[in-house]
Amino acid sequence: MKCRADEALLGQIRSGEHVGFKVFQQRIGEWEDTKCEDCGSEVHDVEHWFVHCPAHSEMRQRLFGDYRVELEYLSSEPKLVLAFARSTLFGARE
Repeated sequence: MKCRADEALLGQIRSGEHVGFKVFQQRIGEWEDTKCEDCGSEVHDVEHWFVHCPAHSEMRQRLFGDYRVELEYLSSEPKLVLAFARSTLFGARE
C-alpha cells in the first residue's frame, strides 16, 4: 500500500462499511433505499458492487483480465481493488 489512507479505504471496502455502499448508508441513517444507482439491483453492497454489478463488467475485465472476479480478490489484489473502487464506486469524488 502506498499510504495509510489506501489501507483505511481498503479496510472499509473489505468490511462493506464505506459510504459508497447504499446498504451501509442505510444502516447509518444517511440513505433510505439500498438500490444500486448503476444497474438498479435491489441491494448495493460490497459483493454486488465488486462481483455482480453488470455496469462494472468492462472495468473488471480491464483491471482483472476477466469480468468474473471473486471476493477473495479483495485480499489478494489490493492495488487492483483500489483502482477498481476509484473508477467505479467513487467516480470523480476521489
